[in-house]
Amino acid sequence: MLNGGFVQFDSHLVPSSGSYSVSLDFQPATTDNPGITEFISQGSSGGPGFYLGTNGFGFRATDSWGPFGSYDPADPHRLLFSVDSVVGKSYLYLDGTLLDTRSFAITTTTGGTDTRLGSQFAPYGENFHGTLDNVRIFDSAITPDQDTDVTGTPEPSTMMLAGWELQRRWLCGSAGQRARSLALRLRPPVRKLSPENTNGCHGDYNQRHRQP
Repeated sequence: MLNGGFVQFDSHLVPSSGSYSVSLDFQPATTDNPGITEFISQGSSGGPGFYLGTNGFGFRATDSWGPFGSYDPADPHRLLFSVDSVVGKSYLYLDGTLLDTRSFAITTTTGGTDTRLGSQFAPYGENFHGTLDNVRIFDSAITPDQDTDVTGTPEPSTMMLAGWELQRRWLCGSAGQRARSLALRLRPPVRKLSPENTNGCHGDYNQRHRQP
């Protein structure tokens, strides 16, 4: 459960151009209006920045898209953001159903804050409170059916650049507390972060890095 904290990596994990996809599971902690919060972000405001998150009971997706759509905060959901530079379109799917389309391939800045889970890039907060799980980043445009098939390589030929199962989520008291040790370069299948290497975050955090 995310209680206003976030994890920051040491690089930009989401491709900034070309074809790429990001998918994740989320559920807010309560059914109250969450306002503006972010599941994942990187970059800077006006860069344009990359982020996927809530706008009340709807969504925002990068500086180029939002607010739009709707979801029920009482239920868990799977969100898929897919950019196809070949056909020049961007797609957002909710629970396997196409939610909205943009008639251009979204690109974002290569500068700014490195990838974060659970918060907006600096200097903003916009922290997500709730469950965030099964975050996946791909190097091409994928469909919901391909997203659910993580045992093989989706077609067209695609590499899953990163994937995490967040078995026991970090508990942080403020936006300034982060688990910097959670980096893509870590190869062990299970990494357990103790309180002393989470910059103030308390409680165990088990992170499993999966590769295709």
